[in-house]
Amino acid sequence: MTINEQNVRDILSFREEEEKNLLCDLRPLTGTEAPRAKGLGLETAEDVEEQWRLQQVEDVLTRFLVGLQTQTQTQELHQRCLSEFTDRMKEQAQLIQNQHQKESQEMQDKEQWYQENQVNLNLQEVLDYHSYQEDKRKNIELIKTRLQLHKVSSAQKSVFVDEKLRTELKSRGRSSEL
Repeated sequence: MTINEQNVRDILSFREEEEKNLLCDLRPLTGTEAPRAKGLGLETAEDVEEQWRLQQVEDVLTRFLVGLQTQTQTQELHQRCLSEFTDRMKEQAQLIQNQHQKESQEMQDKEQWYQENQVNLNLQEVLDYHSYQEDKRKNIELIKTRLQLHKVSSAQKSVFVDEKLRTELKSRGRSSEL
């Protein structure tokens, strides 16, 4: 190993250690911060932290808005954001559906095994089989419920995201016709 390689390894290990040892300095509001926070209606540190989080979420959109010049670009951004959100919701639904199929297949496989071997099974194995099947049925019902809830909530979330995008783009003066 050359000296350069060793230096690079040392630097990387030092940076990894630094990242592990990062501390967030949270302190009570002092000086000019406290009256400013109270002026905004923020009485507690939790309120201040929540306000900061909301600002960070809103600022995510800023990096996309920097290069926008025209109404068409703004509308394209709006549509792209909605499309990406819809795609994520579909991916989540597909994951839930895949889990349902997996559980159903496992239940069918166990049932087939039981049908083939039931004459050779003792009482404990039969009881274990029935317990397994009952657990699988419950899991499948939970997954079905989860899928239905996901469908309902994703429709509601989609409306919320659309409204949020419209509001943000309008408030930043990027669009009047979204």
